[in-house]
Amino acid sequence: MVFDKLMKEDGKLKLFEWSLSKVIENKIEHLKSPGKRIHGRLSIKSRLTESSLILGAISHYGQNDVEANLSYNEGFGFLSSTMKRKLPKKNDCTFSNLNRALSRLKQLNPLAKRKLLTACEITAKHDKIINNVEFQIIRGVASSLACPIGPLTRLNS
Repeated sequence: MVFDKLMKEDGKLKLFEWSLSKVIENKIEHLKSPGKRIHGRLSIKSRLTESSLILGAISHYGQNDVEANLSYNEGFGFLSSTMKRKLPKKNDCTFSNLNRALSRLKQLNPLAKRKLLTACEITAKHDKIINNVEFQIIRGVASSLACPIGPLTRLNS
C-alpha cells in the first residue's frame, strides 16, 4: 500500500500517521467486505486489559507525568467501578501493542465500543483540554472500532 510506504519514508511512525492509517484501514476493510459484521458481541468487562492499554496511551501522551495516573484512573473508573488496574507503563503503549489491542476490541458489542470511547474522552478531558495527541489517539481508536465520533472539544470545556 502506498500509504504504508509514505509512513515508513522517514523511519519514524508518528501519531498522526498511525491515526490516519486506522481511518484508511477501516475504510478499505469495509470496501473489501461490505457485508462483514463490524461489531461483535463481547462486553467491555471481557476486554478490560486491552481497554486499559488504550486509556494508558491517552494518559501518558496527553498528560504530564503527574496527571497521567489521575486521568487514567478517571477513565478506567468509568469502565469498571469495581475493578482497579494500574496505569500501563509508557513503553507498553507502543503502536504495535495498540494495534493488537484494537484487533481484540473490535469484538466488542456496539454499546461497549461507545462506552470505551466515552472513557477515552473522560481520560483526555481530565485536564479540561483535549490536546492534539489525545485527539489523534481517540480518532484512530474510533475508526478502528467502526464507531463514529462527533466533534470533540479541544479547548477548555
